[in-house]
Amino acid sequence: MEPILVSRKDAAALLGLSLRSIDNLLANGQLAARKVGRRTLILRAALERFARSPETANGAERRKARLIRREAERFAEWARRLRTETAALLRTLDKADADWRAVGRQELETNGGVSERTWGRLHLAWLWAERAEQTWRRREMADFNGRR
Repeated sequence: MEPILVSRKDAAALLGLSLRSIDNLLANGQLAARKVGRRTLILRAALERFARSPETANGAERRKARLIRREAERFAEWARRLRTETAALLRTLDKADADWRAVGRQELETNGGVSERTWGRLHLAWLWAERAEQTWRRREMADFNGRR
């Protein structure tokens, strides 16, 4: 014969919960209990009612929705940070490109030609800017596809 009253530990084992969860359920009034001396005993019928209640079934769905929402927020923050970093990189590359163009103009005015070093730096700045633009477009497209 099964006991009518069970201990907190047995209740936790029956429901597959921790003792802390059982204590929270008792404190919230979701489980009925009796004090016998120093022991807190829980009605087996209350455990069965709790296990069958729709709120218990929805708890797993709520946890799953919370997890999905939290992961979506983390992903959105990561995407925002990447866009910010890429925009900062593009600004830095634009400044470097403008600086090397100014050096090239100055060399043209003073020497009548542009040094190999300056051409190399301008070409490198252009390649970096192209790569950063491609990365920016790819991230924006991924963000756009994620919103649809």
